[in-house]
Amino acid sequence: MATETPHETLHANPDAQSAAFRMLNLAAPSPGPLIQELNDDGSVAPEPEADSDSDEDPSLMSEMLAAAEEARRAKAEAKTKEQRRLKKSFGSGFQKGFLSSKSKSKSNLTPNSNSNSNSKSNAKSKSRSNTTPGRRSGAPSEAGEARSRSEEAPTLVGKSKTAADPLRLPEVQAAMKESMAPLQAKLSEGSWLTPELMQKIQESPRLMAAMSNPAFGALLGRMQSNPSQVLKELKDSPETQELLKEFMVLMGKHFEALGAEDDAKSEAKQEEQRQVEQAARGPLAKKILEEEEAKKKAGSGSTLDHLSDRERKEVDDHLQNPEVRQLLMDEDVQRVLVEASTNPAAFHRAMQSPDIARKIRRMAHLGLVQIQQ
Repeated sequence: MATETPHETLHANPDAQSAAFRMLNLAAPSPGPLIQELNDDGSVAPEPEADSDSDEDPSLMSEMLAAAEEARRAKAEAKTKEQRRLKKSFGSGFQKGFLSSKSKSKSNLTPNSNSNSNSKSNAKSKSRSNTTPGRRSGAPSEAGEARSRSEEAPTLVGKSKTAADPLRLPEVQAAMKESMAPLQAKLSEGSWLTPELMQKIQESPRLMAAMSNPAFGALLGRMQSNPSQVLKELKDSPETQELLKEFMVLMGKHFEALGAEDDAKSEAKQEEQRQVEQAARGPLAKKILEEEEAKKKAGSGSTLDHLSDRERKEVDDHLQNPEVRQLLMDEDVQRVLVEASTNPAAFHRAMQSPDIARKIRRMAHLGLVQIQQ
């Protein structure tokens, strides 16, 4: 019987790990001390009988890698969910149903392409009524004064037709950018202002006129900063409400389409990143994670689904140890562990390296693997 030196003998503590954990059994690469678990009285624990179902029992390393992957996915899903919530926050200042409310009076923000000519005509008519002798006063004069007062309110004036590229209308782009919520203004610094959106706006003469009017852009901006006050002002402005409704429906559909496109790109990018991360984790981690994916697709659930509270806490405690995490993610160590189960000769050669031997024995000491003669 070989003599075991104190520094080479690794006694596993039965209380340090749950009975459900099965450590990776590695064939010793060369004659030497036998590393086995001991009973409380110091006797060697008997070897468990071979069981055809033993491969289904997860090792501690498998459970820890599965737990790390689950935590990473939960974090990624939470980030994606928050991004979707922020995308849907556009227009959150509008209260439900306010655009469809009925009112009696007309809006003072009415798109009117002939407002310039009407203004000049009314002003000229009023001038003649004040200077021509013998002109009767009364109802006509009062109507003129009423028209004059209404002209003092801001109006939406249509722009003349232009052959310029619609994507280069600075007043339209500036008004739309200023009217968006802060989040939307940060979407790639205006990448949301697509040719498709500009085409939709061009198809509506009312929106084209509105977007060239600073008053409309300011109104949209105030909806984000002080919606309650704006709602009060628009209570008796049905035409302005209809204009806003048309604009919000258009923008809602636009951002919904952008969101779907971004989600598809994000999912593809996350899958690509996941594959890169799996390859970077090493061959053993990749193999274990692939097995976890196969279990989920088969409907049997992941390894973690079958853990008790005590077992899950043990896995979490191990993952809190920086040394354990570093050993688990060591690509060279993982390659040796993968080869150990199928190629003992390769394992023997790998253990000739002092660095590899030190790491494997350290993992055995931590309860991650078990080396047997």
